Amino acid sequence: MNILFVIVHHWNPNGSGTHQSLRPDPLPRICALQSQINSLLRFGPNQSVFHLKDRAVYRSNLSLKNNISIQIVTDGVNHVLDKINPSFGQSFQHIKVDIINPKLLGFEAHKILAENLALDFDYYCFLEDDLILNDPLFFEKLKYFDSLMGPEYVLFPNRYEQPAFPHPVDILYIDGPLHESEFRFMKKDSNSTLVLPWYPESIPFCTPSNPHSGCFFLTKSQLEYWSSRSYWLDYDTSFISPLESSATLGVAKTFKIYKPCPDFASWFHVQHFGDSFHSLIQ
Repeated sequence: MNILFVIVHHWNPNGSGTHQSLRPDPLPRICALQSQINSLLRFGPNQSVFHLKDRAVYRSNLSLKNNISIQIVTDGVNHVLDKINPSFGQSFQHIKVDIINPKLLGFEAHKILAENLALDFDYYCFLEDDLILNDPLFFEKLKYFDSLMGPEYVLFPNRYEQPAFPHPVDILYIDGPLHESEFRFMKKDSNSTLVLPWYPESIPFCTPSNPHSGCFFLTKSQLEYWSSRSYWLDYDTSFISPLESSATLGVAKTFKIYKPCPDFASWFHVQHFGDSFHSLIQ
């Protein structure tokens, strides 16, 4: 597959401190972004097996390899791209946009995704800058869901945090239920639960009580359809904040969103870097 990742990245050391991106210490942002880029590169073609007999390296996972392109969107000033390890330098393209309100960077990422429609990527992916994809079959599962359900449906991953040390809660899924008034804009199916075959047992998918995942993954035809709607790039920020709105609202207005039901949450999930939500557990 050909996959485009567009990452929204911002770090302001003079910010309010409410998020890691608005605090003076750049290290958490550096670690998060490097971990994210590394996780995306693992979906690329550079995978090999070491032959002990002849001390040589040969390509592996040829049937699962992808061609990937990573673009990181910033305001050109407030970022840590000049601080990350130089070995990452050739792995992404830095897209600088002229914007007054950096909270709206996500909508600029929408523009960039659409500008790449002519390049025929199989998936057009939007990510906040602290998400790590650990499942090597992530896109195989996504393709499987899409092939069965069709373009009206979009699969969102469950977002989780994992502490660095053993804890009574080792995996915490952080996008718990919201009040219904928060997501009344969602397109909903008459069937709130879908069940799809998967070995060794079927997987149930639910209309989420919180659609946010900090990311979305659309086929070319889905992005073409969304970008043709009258509300495309309307900068609607009515879902929680501009950050959540750019990651969720437009997709939820356009498609029927599902996530794996809680009992099968790990079947399709992404890691949120750090423990900002996990640390709230009493």
